[in-house]
Amino acid sequence: LRLGKRVTVLKTTNYTEVNAENPALWPPPVQPVGRPDLLKPQTLVRSGDQVEYTIYFISAGSQNATNVQLCDAIPAGTTFINNSFSSNSGVLLNRSGTNTPLTNASDTDPASFLSPLAPVASPPCTNANNPNGSILLNLGDIPAGNAGFLRFRVKID
Repeated sequence: LRLGKRVTVLKTTNYTEVNAENPALWPPPVQPVGRPDLLKPQTLVRSGDQVEYTIYFISAGSQNATNVQLCDAIPAGTTFINNSFSSNSGVLLNRSGTNTPLTNASDTDPASFLSPLAPVASPPCTNANNPNGSILLNLGDIPAGNAGFLRFRVKID
């Protein structure tokens, strides 16, 4: 299983920036875009700005990836945005080219936002008490060669 995390959108008070780069190791229909960090000298994020993160995944081997769970801590100095993709949907999942907005709750869909008040199980999360919360994704089995992504947004504190 290969993973990659990128900043795909940066919305500031002055502009919206979308970055594109297409590493050859990812098959269509999922081509990663964005950049791995915000450490560009001309990128000055301020309180209230929004950052969209995308975590790309691919089952790159000859065998299926089984019982896949991903956990990503909300970065320090940011707050998860609950309604990024629709009402009560702060997570977008793409599997095999199909985008699906997911709820933030611990329910029957594969994604959950776990607040700092609800510690998460370890594994898959390495920090069960992240002060900003975490995104937990239960992908189940991913057939060999299949790819997709998880997308969420945060606001700079």
